[in-house]
Amino acid sequence: MTTSYEPSRFRARGWKRARFELRTRYGGAPGYISPEPVRAHILELTALGLPMASIARDAGCTEVCVRSVVEAKWATIRIRQAAAIMAVDFRPTERQGNVLAVGAVRRLRALQAIGWTWPAVAEHTPGISTGAIRQMTRPGHERILIAWQTWATIRDAYERLSGTPGTAGRTRLVRNAARTKLWAPPLDWEDHDIDDPRVSVKPSGQPTGTGLRERAAERRRQVAQLTALGRTADEIADRLGISQRQVVRHRSTTREGMPDA
Repeated sequence: MTTSYEPSRFRARGWKRARFELRTRYGGAPGYISPEPVRAHILELTALGLPMASIARDAGCTEVCVRSVVEAKWATIRIRQAAAIMAVDFRPTERQGNVLAVGAVRRLRALQAIGWTWPAVAEHTPGISTGAIRQMTRPGHERILIAWQTWATIRDAYERLSGTPGTAGRTRLVRNAARTKLWAPPLDWEDHDIDDPRVSVKPSGQPTGTGLRERAAERRRQVAQLTALGRTADEIADRLGISQRQVVRHRSTTREGMPDA
């Protein structure tokens, strides 16, 4: 039986094979090195939420090995083991088994920001129900772990759907809800690593102020800009996630504030 990925970064071998690999693959490098850089790398990954078990599976060593490095039980570590562990990062891989959910959560929230309802998304994520998606996107779930297959399914759905606004269901309602929760749409993630827990983006189109007056002023400005572009009240309402009545009110307020010709 074959697999689509290399099942291990590090494989234990006999001493003759190990010496041969040391001469060919790590020529000029010492057989053992200080574990401190490896320990720092492991602690950085665990601080991001990746468990030692996932780190060990990705590196192809045992969890005992990873824990021994962290607990400073070894004065040195084999360079092959060190290289395998240092190659692990926060990005989900099939080897990890359980992966960080932050990228999947952000992708789901980004889809809702452009009008995709959870039932509509679930139609494109086989094996992941609407309830599971709703539970996953609740506040605080960015730090949870999910199975790699779940992450991969959501990633694939995001690649298919992120370029097209949702049209099924209560799209305006979900867009408005996502805007209220400050969920960034797909375009805001274009130049950022959506799977990196250390990265954050500011959703586009958000007012700079936090008070009611600032938000109202920003909304009036947006309505005025779209009106100048020839958009109808219905189109503006759908774009901004507000009612047509609010659009008409903002338009009248803007006209009243304009100086007479």
